[in-house]
Amino acid sequence: MKKLMVCIDFQGESVDSFIKKLRELDWKNISELHLTSCFVLNMHSFGYFPEIKIGEIQTEVQKNLDASLDALAKDLKIGEETKIIKKGLISESERETLARYSNENEIDQVIISTRKKHGIAGYFTSSFAEFMLRHSKRELLIFRE
Repeated sequence: MKKLMVCIDFQGESVDSFIKKLRELDWKNISELHLTSCFVLNMHSFGYFPEIKIGEIQTEVQKNLDASLDALAKDLKIGEETKIIKKGLISESERETLARYSNENEIDQVIISTRKKHGIAGYFTSSFAEFMLRHSKRELLIFRE
């Protein structure tokens, strides 16, 4: 029995095709499924300091992450024999947070999706999949979009 982690970016344009591929997987040998999503929360004031209550923003983001993960768990229709852990994470670095989460929870396999980057961002930055290949100690299953 395996511990499996799915990293899903609900903000990505290819989320529907990723979920479709997840529905096709055989979940029988999975004892524990970690459905994870990470939201990066950065604030930049550029000299103007408005009164912003970070705690309220984080609470709202956390509610949305939790609701999205609940809906995903229902949509995948995984059997009752599999323990499902839904973890919405808020961080300054989704890459490092998700890699650390997979190592701390001794995940056997991590499932992620990747898509081709376009424009100048694709030239200067690496993808989440590339980061996980270099830094995660876990087996990876990567779906290309």
